[in-house]
Amino acid sequence: MKEAASPADPRAFLQALGARPDPSAVQTAQLMLLHLESDLSSKLASLSNSPDQAEEVAKLREEAEKAKLPYKSIVSLFELHQIYEGLTRNVDERTRKTLEELNSFTERRDIFNREQEPDARMLIGTIDLSMLEAWAAKDSPAKMDLSGRLIQTLPTSFGDEFVNLVSLDLSRNQLKNLPGSIGELENLEVLDLQSNQLSMLPDAIGLLMNLKVLNVSGNMLVALPESLGGCRKLVELNAGFNQLAHISPRFGYDFSYLENLCLHSNKLTFLPPSVGKLKRLKVLDLHFNNIKSLPSSLGNLLSLEKLNLSNNFSDFGGMLPESIGDLIFLTELDLSFNQIRVLPDSVGALENLKVLKVENNPLVVPPLDVVEHSMEALLEYMSVRWKTSETYSEDEVCASPRAMSLKGGMRSPFAGISLAHWVSGRSCSGRNSVSLRLYHKQLKPV
Repeated sequence: MKEAASPADPRAFLQALGARPDPSAVQTAQLMLLHLESDLSSKLASLSNSPDQAEEVAKLREEAEKAKLPYKSIVSLFELHQIYEGLTRNVDERTRKTLEELNSFTERRDIFNREQEPDARMLIGTIDLSMLEAWAAKDSPAKMDLSGRLIQTLPTSFGDEFVNLVSLDLSRNQLKNLPGSIGELENLEVLDLQSNQLSMLPDAIGLLMNLKVLNVSGNMLVALPESLGGCRKLVELNAGFNQLAHISPRFGYDFSYLENLCLHSNKLTFLPPSVGKLKRLKVLDLHFNNIKSLPSSLGNLLSLEKLNLSNNFSDFGGMLPESIGDLIFLTELDLSFNQIRVLPDSVGALENLKVLKVENNPLVVPPLDVVEHSMEALLEYMSVRWKTSETYSEDEVCASPRAMSLKGGMRSPFAGISLAHWVSGRSCSGRNSVSLRLYHKQLKPV
């Protein structure tokens, strides 16, 4: 027996609620409730004064409540979804606070441990070059770890003094800005700036032409500088837990070596089409954003293995691009906690998919019984749709819809409506990229 979800766990409770009612169904239910209430009032007003009036009133009210019950259920379910989706939206903020608390604990632990060191004076606030040189002398000349030391500022000439650095860890500090001299670290390959207080990165960061790994997660960045495109050898970029609202239209053109891109927990609404140029990208994490749609160029990411689009909420209610089926090496796809109603049939072409998460979406295609059965059943269902579909160009459809209805000897997907009539009612504008898919399993011989 399935364990009941606790209301204290909004995600589990949302999943237990099932699909969110369609807004049109909710509106109809609300209108029906008003109609039933009005009808009851009319009936009560028409009752004559008699000894049996009280009994008749009770009977009418009972009948009205029974009639209202299914409509009240629809409205209540919709309201519950709104409440718990709102709670789920707070997960990002709660996660951020948890991360901050964890970092605070880690910092306190680091301070306790390092207070035992003779050079504990390096821990607080501003540090000077002599301290840095002493610290660097303990470590490899090519590596400097200054993590968790509550550093607030770096010397302005920092980059000029340590040009041989290959790895620099400044994570878990209190840095609000970086000196422009950071661009002088021409040999730097790894730069860790996570969990600071940076609201911007200096343009000079684009001079780090050998940089391969950049971690700026857990800061307050509202944008990534255009100059970052100068870091053309970048293989891994983690900019999660920031305030990014957009990324550069040139993003995909600048990072041809990028394999891991993490942009989760930001405020992104769109991705530029240029992301399709990231031919080596293996991991793309966009969960906890406000993504409204994805470019069709997403299908050009032929090396992609993991794609996380979860928790973009009601903003992500549109169709996924059909090109998602071109991601032939995709093994993990997370679409959970969105408002996706239809999966593109091309999902059935993802033969290497091992993990597919679609929970908490008001899916119509595939139907709920298929979704709840198993991932294998879902993929098989989508595969059948994909393999039994036939594509007609819009030019062909718009030129002769009646001939189209005869070409395959088929009717429209809707009973009682001819294909010619159905097609003639469709818009034939924007012919550059639109096509009409007709599914054999839905169409009936004329």
